[in-house]
Amino acid sequence: MTLSIAFLTQEEFAQAVAVSPSLVQSWEQKHRRPSGPSLKLLLMFEHHSSLINVLLAL
Repeated sequence: MTLSIAFLTQEEFAQAVAVSPSLVQSWEQKHRRPSGPSLKLLLMFEHHSSLINVLLAL
């Protein structure tokens, strides 16, 4: 899975979705697939990328 939110680092994205940066890296390298709440957040971000700013502000 390639992250569609290119303006964030892996660390920033990981913080926004409450996972480790290494997990985000494994998603990008297709070693693992997101599931559960992480997958739902990723799908929301694909359609509404501004929502990530809301999560980062929390």
